[in-house]
Amino acid sequence: MITIAAKSNSGYSFKGWLSTDGGTFANAKEASTTYTMPANETTITATFTYIGFGGDGSNNGGGETTSTPTPTPTPMPTEPTDPVNPTKPRIPKVELTDIANHLARASIEKSVELGFVSGYEDGTFSPNRSVTRGEVATMLAKALKLDPGETEYSFADKDQTPAWVRPFIQSIAKAGFIVGYKDGTFRSNNKISRTELVVMIVRALGLEVNPNATLMFDDADQIPAWARPYVATAAEAGLIKGDGNGKFNPNAFSTRAEAVTLILAMLDNVK
Repeated sequence: MITIAAKSNSGYSFKGWLSTDGGTFANAKEASTTYTMPANETTITATFTYIGFGGDGSNNGGGETTSTPTPTPTPMPTEPTDPVNPTKPRIPKVELTDIANHLARASIEKSVELGFVSGYEDGTFSPNRSVTRGEVATMLAKALKLDPGETEYSFADKDQTPAWVRPFIQSIAKAGFIVGYKDGTFRSNNKISRTELVVMIVRALGLEVNPNATLMFDDADQIPAWARPYVATAAEAGLIKGDGNGKFNPNAFSTRAEAVTLILAMLDNVK
């Protein structure tokens, strides 16, 4: 329903309202009235009678004429529009020069795109290079989007730990995913073993560890006793499968490719 009003110019008197496609006037003979709109589009017209300038109804022989100016209806309220959601920036495709034929190429590219690891300034990734405890802690903290915060570094070897890695190590330690050594150090520059990496991932996922789980790897006896339940849990969860020869190689140093592959598997389990 809208309110409409017509104003007569000098020499004219209002005669009535007309519409082209239905609708209902409250009083079509009143200059100011209301109008109920029909379902279809319509045109509303006000009609006037020419009465001359004397105001007495005699128009000097001019006769009755009808003028049809179109009034401007009160605008109907419009439906609110939904806000436009911002589009996510497109992540550029990774271009690394030394992974073309690597078995973990897809995992490496995905990891770099996710932003928890990067290549080197020369365009390489060095997928087979051993990775350190500090580097893995950084990857893990970034992958899980943990807040580094401003907590004081809690390990005894602070001076031997690069400043840029301390907040990531501390956030991982605070979350309970890593622990230091008995002497209170973390030894961030030490290379990380495959066993240590697996323990970190199992803790990060919060998987229930079965202390009596059975290990099927041929070299299970080489896995430190304290870590065997973690390795067994990771194997049961499908996170690790060994080297294809029935061995886990628990004491071998983990490579950058192995680290990002396992972290991606962790993220898939988180989802």
